[in-house]
Amino acid sequence: MNIQKLSRDPRAMKSLTGLSYQEFANLIPSFEKAYLDEQRHKPNRQRKVGGGKKGKLPTTESKL
Repeated sequence: MNIQKLSRDPRAMKSLTGLSYQEFANLIPSFEKAYLDEQRHKPNRQRKVGGGKKGKLPTTESKL
């Protein structure tokens, strides 16, 4: 299930995330900032940020 499909069905969005689409959209920028900060400040990194295997979830919305 992707976020685009959920955005068209408010009831499913609310049941799966506990948030309306607007609340979810408002959360994305702060989540993205926190996620990137966490990635940059991980202790004992073997590679620079962006190096190594790529994640399976392509977008910030998918990660959230």
